[in-house]
Parts: sequence; C-alpha cells; structure tokens
Amino acid sequence: MSREKIWGFFIMLSDHFADDASAPPRGLYLEKDYRDENRIDLKIWDETLDFLSEHKFNTLLVDVGDQVKLDSHPEIAAPNAFSKEFVVDMLDKARAKGLDPIPKLNFSACHHTWFRGYNRMVGSEPYYKAVSDVIAEVCELFGKPRFFHLGLDEEDYDCQVKYNEKVLIRGPGLWWHDLYFYFNEVEKNGVRPWMWSDYFWRHKKEFIEKMPKEVLQSNWYYNTFREYPPVPEGLELSDSGYLSNRNTLNAVCQEAYEKLSDLGFDQVPTCSSYASRRNAFQTMYHCKNKVQDDRLYGFLTAPWLATDSEHKYALLNDAYRFYLAREKVYPETL
Repeated sequence: MSREKIWGFFIMLSDHFADDASAPPRGLYLEKDYRDENRIDLKIWDETLDFLSEHKFNTLLVDVGDQVKLDSHPEIAAPNAFSKEFVVDMLDKARAKGLDPIPKLNFSACHHTWFRGYNRMVGSEPYYKAVSDVIAEVCELFGKPRFFHLGLDEEDYDCQVKYNEKVLIRGPGLWWHDLYFYFNEVEKNGVRPWMWSDYFWRHKKEFIEKMPKEVLQSNWYYNTFREYPPVPEGLELSDSGYLSNRNTLNAVCQEAYEKLSDLGFDQVPTCSSYASRRNAFQTMYHCKNKVQDDRLYGFLTAPWLATDSEHKYALLNDAYRFYLAREKVYPETL
C-alpha cells in the first residue's frame, strides 16, 4: 500500500522567530516588525484553513512558538497567548477539515525569539531542561503527532549580521550535541523529528557522516530554478560564500534535493511564493524528476508571513500557487 504524500502548508500561530527585536522587517511595510504580542488574527486563521481544505491540502505545519500558555514554562508565553484548551479546539477543527496538524518549534539560535530568555542560555542546564519540557508538552498538546519540526535553519553569521542585540552561532561540537539532544527528546515522545536541511549546503561531509536517517529532511529553495555551472564535488560554502557567490549558492540549494535522495534521506521539499511566483511548480517538477519517489514524502509550501489581515491574500496566493502546481505535476492526486 503506497503512503499518501504530504501536501502541506506552513502557518504561524507565533510570528516570533527572527532574533532579535532589531531584525529587519518581514512584512509588507518598512516599519519595525517586532512586537511583544503575536499578530495572529483568528478570522484569517479560519479563512486560510477553509481555503486549504477546499484545495486538497492534508497537512498543516504549525509554528507554535510562544503563542500557547504551556504549563511547564508559562514564562515564555506571549501576552496574547492562547490557553492549551483553546489550541486543542483549534487543532480539532483543523482535523475536521482534513488537515493533520504537525507542531514546529524552531531551535535554531538564529530563530528562537519565541523561547524568551532561554534563547540566551544555549548550552546550559536550564536551557536543556526547558527544551525537554516544551517538546514533551507540545507533543501531548498535538496528540502525539506523526512528526515534530525542529527548525534548525540559518544558524550562521550572514543570517544574523543585521541583528544589533545578539549573534549566536554554535560550534560544530555543540551543534551536533544539541541536535542529538533535540532528536532524542522528540523520539522519546514517540514522534519522528523533522528539520530544515540547509546545514547540508555548507557542511556536506559532516552532514553525511552524522545526520541520522530517521530525521525527515526539508531542503528549501525559493528562487527561480535555472541551470547553473556544476558545483565542484566536495565544495562546502564558506560563510562569505552565501553573499559573494549567489549562483553557487543557488546551485547548491537546487542540487541538494537530488543529493539527499541519493544518500537515502526521506524528505519533504519546501517551496514558497516568497521570492518567485514560479517556485512551487518548479520545485514539484524538479523533485518529481530528481528525487526517488520512495524518499519523497510530499511537499510543503511556506509563505513566511504572519497569519493576519495584512497578509491574508498573500497567504491564500501561496496556497493557490501550490495547488496549481500540484494540478500540473501531480494531477492524479487530486
């Protein structure tokens, strides 16, 4: 019996992920983006989920962050955080629409503003205790989900160079120590870990040697697919390579889908309308032809925008482009 593919949409309960309050704005306007409360609008949440259900999505990747009042660590809750009972009701309503909710907490040192206070305690005993507590409680909140997304993207200097308050990058030893800790905490709750794959771009040899195959991977590439000069075998991008050689970076990102497949990793390729209106179609077309089907667990689209009225139509546009791409590349699934 074949496994049903994931047709997923990334949605934000919490929009607190870009460390720190000095991070550049991500919204439509050039005003300062950060605020202590999250911007979630429940009317837009409901309308988005209705649209997803109507367009045959089956998975909802939920960025939980600090938008839930957790019993174990109420101190990390945003001022407008929801009660656990309220969130359970939200998740049940999503399931009733045919959407399987999967939790996400991003533990990248570049993207954990939501972890309020603990984000400055990486590597300490209080930090590990808090990580263990919140993973266990969120697994319970989501009713022992199939997967738990740990984020873990963009922990490098280029992604934090514009932050005024904090730049934090773990060395390789601490990085892998912490990854194994996160994976273990998820697995001991009977759930499979899931993560972004961009560490592979810069540290291919380490990734191949140390990354467990049990971890579901999501490589991502949001620009237009083009033919780039071949990337020399064994190349690992330096931090400066991210900015100084965009074509090489793009080639590395595109090739990662095929390379991860060849190495035996299960993956959910991730697209977005954030940078290119063609990205969803090109991602699906590329991966259908380059990734082994038994390693291809499905696709995810990530608009990277708050669930609020300002971004309502951008969210729906992202979902619709994904649907149209699926209609072209995987019509048999509709």
